[in-house]
Amino acid sequence: MGLNEWLLACANAAAATLLLNSGLAKMVTPDALRRALTELVPSFTGKSAPLMVRGLAAVEIVAATALLIAPARMAAAFLSALLGVGFAAFGLLGTMRGSSAPCGCFGASNKQPLGWTNVALGVLLAAVLPLNVANPSAAHGDYTASALMLAATLTVVLCAYTHRQLMRRHLVVRPRRPKPTH
Repeated sequence: MGLNEWLLACANAAAATLLLNSGLAKMVTPDALRRALTELVPSFTGKSAPLMVRGLAAVEIVAATALLIAPARMAAAFLSALLGVGFAAFGLLGTMRGSSAPCGCFGASNKQPLGWTNVALGVLLAAVLPLNVANPSAAHGDYTASALMLAATLTVVLCAYTHRQLMRRHLVVRPRRPKPTH
């Protein structure tokens, strides 16, 4: 693989990592995003709202997976760009309306509301499309293996970073004081 193919694999693996982490978080805890969206769009309520959030999560997971597979990466790049534009739009809407409800975009431990982080990550996801269009010939077997390896590594790193407070709480061993005996 040449340098351009490695850079493409790195960019797609990073985007896939972001989408996978985001999709899995929404799949497990859809209520955080539902509450944040309801704050911005009051009509986003009802029994079907969690199902809609989980549907979005499924689309994110499919896009993440397809970005890593050479024959599917172009279609996935278009889908990732659409998702990125949507993330950026809702982040901008959250910023403009002063959103305060945590969106849980990266799991329940994320307490940030829809805002500038969503805008920035959405723009980065949208940037995957021009990178893939500029490298149409990078679709051979080495790409898939490399992208999968990079995405697996980045997913572990992002997951650990995202949940670092929870990990510290469970991994740090604090000495116990003996109970007083009377």
